[in-house]
Amino acid sequence: MSRHPVIDRSTRLLVVAPHPDDESLAAGMLIQRVLGAGGRVDVLLLTDGDDNPWPQRWMERRLVIDAAARARWGARRRKEVGAALARLGVGPDHLHAFGWHDMQVTEELRLRHGQAVGAMRRVVERTRPNLVVIPDLGDTHPDHGSAHVLARLALAATGSTADVLTYMVHGTEQSAPEDLLVLDADPERQATKIQAVISGDVDFGICSPWEHDPELVFEPLFEDSFGVVFAPHHALARNEGELSWRDIDGYRIIGFSPDLGMQHQLSRTAGLSVEVREPRYRVSNTSTIETLVARGVGVSIMSALAAQRAPLDKLQLRLLSQPVLTRTVGVLRREGKSLSPAAATMLQYVRAAVPQLARFPGVRVDAALMGEAAPVKPARVKSDDTPRKA
Repeated sequence: MSRHPVIDRSTRLLVVAPHPDDESLAAGMLIQRVLGAGGRVDVLLLTDGDDNPWPQRWMERRLVIDAAARARWGARRRKEVGAALARLGVGPDHLHAFGWHDMQVTEELRLRHGQAVGAMRRVVERTRPNLVVIPDLGDTHPDHGSAHVLARLALAATGSTADVLTYMVHGTEQSAPEDLLVLDADPERQATKIQAVISGDVDFGICSPWEHDPELVFEPLFEDSFGVVFAPHHALARNEGELSWRDIDGYRIIGFSPDLGMQHQLSRTAGLSVEVREPRYRVSNTSTIETLVARGVGVSIMSALAAQRAPLDKLQLRLLSQPVLTRTVGVLRREGKSLSPAAATMLQYVRAAVPQLARFPGVRVDAALMGEAAPVKPARVKSDDTPRKA
């Protein structure tokens, strides 16, 4: 399937998570996109993550972890999942938890696959998803690979025609590139993500911070330049190359709502026109912007990477300079908070994948940028009056 599934009010997303945190690490941004478009989200949690003794020993200051202690830890993790999903906008009636033990997913596949597939099939029949996110078959954690097989069998048993995306948490990627769940760095959902990091509901977020926060540290990953997006039949499509901000004076700007990341940055950047900083036409999601721009109602200002995401990739982009305006996207995490093993593995994979973004015009990735974590600083404007080729 396409790596950019269409997300709208008809989307019914089902996320299959072998352990607590997997649902947020794999699909936290996608969940927000679906809900923001008016769709439905359900999460199938297979285990309670009850067999993770070393973090439990540290948190509870105890050495012996018996069955009662594991049950207590599992209940704690289940509660954490509920809190994280609530932060994302998913209600408790949309969480379907089997309550299996760690490593029981593999056991269910080996010894009781009929019953396990039946249980998953009932969830699929009840939720009727048309988009399903499951662990990658090549994930080196046995529970993840087993969850992939069980989910595929359950979908086949129901005759489901849902599109399937996979995610990798442990190990080397084995899926075809078009089946991967790709990183969504769209700033529309930054506020929710930042608050989730501060509260401890999630281990880290990928975003561009607005303001300094002493509770957070920020590790830069790449810089993303702003540009103007327009319809293929628009006058701006007659030429190529960069434009200055003055070149777009007089065009109707379709802006984002003021509480969204890109518009927040534009509104606070000195030197830009009033029409760019305070556009008269504002919408809250990229689907509406794509519709308005495609019909020739106006043009829109956004980051280069955001413009690559469907449905905006149907439009054309020219970068803006004089000055060059950029946002720095990176890893946001809470000061002094250790990452879980799954989060650390996921972050390692993200860092390894970031250099691939350099192929997009307007995105800059270099070793100097990907440095040590530092206190959070807001995005900035670069004073560069020299035009650059796209």
